[in-house]
Amino acid sequence: KNFEKTYQTFQTKLPKFLKKMTLKKQSKGTKLTFSLLYLHYLFNPASKIEWSKINPLNKSDEINYNDLKKPTSPTSILKKIAVLKLNGGLGTSMGCIGPKSLVPIFKNKNFLNIIQEQLSFFESTYKINMPLILLNSFNTHSQTEHFFKKENKPFNAIIQNQFPKIDTLSNDPFISTVNPEQEWNPPGHGDVFLALHESGWIDHLINDDKDYIFISNSDNIGATIDISIPNYMAENNIDFLMETTKKTMLNISVMLK
Repeated sequence: KNFEKTYQTFQTKLPKFLKKMTLKKQSKGTKLTFSLLYLHYLFNPASKIEWSKINPLNKSDEINYNDLKKPTSPTSILKKIAVLKLNGGLGTSMGCIGPKSLVPIFKNKNFLNIIQEQLSFFESTYKINMPLILLNSFNTHSQTEHFFKKENKPFNAIIQNQFPKIDTLSNDPFISTVNPEQEWNPPGHGDVFLALHESGWIDHLINDDKDYIFISNSDNIGATIDISIPNYMAENNIDFLMETTKKTMLNISVMLK
């Protein structure tokens, strides 16, 4: 009975969301993704990650970084790499109202300034072209574009798709009478693959002889290109590789004045 009731809710409510997404000109892929997640939400409205069930990878799935080797010809690998930074987050947790990547962090330089300097190092050292692509949300796109124009730098950006927010009391689309834009939220970093495909950037990069995309958060300037990682991927014909570290629980209280 619970299954039938929940599925009936899904059949009744989903068309409202899809109509709203159609008016917002969201793609078929985005609608399908939202539909699956909405169905999961209805069946598991209070689901949470249980930390007791988080375990390290099996040793057979791990590649020890110390076992990696650098290529004999770095240029041959580096010229096939494009860089994509996930730039959809606002700095609300730091008391900011704009993109986190524009927060000054060192000698009046922000995250994007430092990212550009990192890429310039590789380009000038190895005489290559390493394109920078930003995955923006509708919250961060305009301010980021303004920054690049002011800096007179090339601006390559993809705007994330949008999901309608859910009213948790009625399971209907959330309605805001004050600001309709508050009825929407970015779908998160998992949207990067669909966004790359639908934007045409995958085809563009393939035509430009790029074989690898290095993806990291725009506010993580410690995440830089390490030639030994794509070299390992090339030698072992690996399509996807993720650098991981052990997860820890850490509670930090921050007072923003």
